[in-house]
Amino acid sequence: SFASIAGLAFVRTGALQAWNQTLKAAPRSVLQTIWKQVLELTLGGPSGKGAADFGSSSHLRKLRVAVSCRAGQVALPPRLAPWRYERGARSLLVNFAQATGGCQSQPEAPAPEGVAAADEEADEDAPEQVEEVVELLLSALSDADTVVRWAAAKGIGRITNRLSKDFADQVLEFLLERCFTFRETDKAWHGGCLALAELTRRGLLLPDRLPTVIPLVCQALHFEQVSGNH
Repeated sequence: SFASIAGLAFVRTGALQAWNQTLKAAPRSVLQTIWKQVLELTLGGPSGKGAADFGSSSHLRKLRVAVSCRAGQVALPPRLAPWRYERGARSLLVNFAQATGGCQSQPEAPAPEGVAAADEEADEDAPEQVEEVVELLLSALSDADTVVRWAAAKGIGRITNRLSKDFADQVLEFLLERCFTFRETDKAWHGGCLALAELTRRGLLLPDRLPTVIPLVCQALHFEQVSGNH
């Protein structure tokens, strides 16, 4: 366990890096037998005592976030969210021609391979460990180091990409509530913006959420916090 090698920072770093690469490359059938044990190490187990093992090093905290995210992905169905926003193939010239009545509508681009055409999605409850991973990622968005916040933002995107629409909407709601308040520091605002950017890149920020999200992003552009004597 990490507790038994508390003084060997290089060993702990190497172990986490090995887990991270294993979770990237190993067959899913193998990972399904070990993901719970991995999360017990990174999340601290039922007692939560293991969390203190990662507090001193930003590199260890970053690896903890990455490994927890990849282990959480194994617990979820291996599919892309069928509800995500599809950009399709659009052209400004074609749109302008349509507006002036000079061109017929352009056919929609086919859905990417591996994504269901219908909006049906399984009503499967996510394992309790996934909720703990999401909580870890949301907390890491406020980390003091940018590399940890960036890893957490990518993790939010990866996990949300496999969630049901209702669960994903809850994740976004928690993200907005926890990061975008003036009680939070600039670190939380920055981490929240990174997460929103990742969700948008993956098509997981739906148009009906834009009226809520855009004003917060505009506030983030003007957010300023006095630091030191400057």
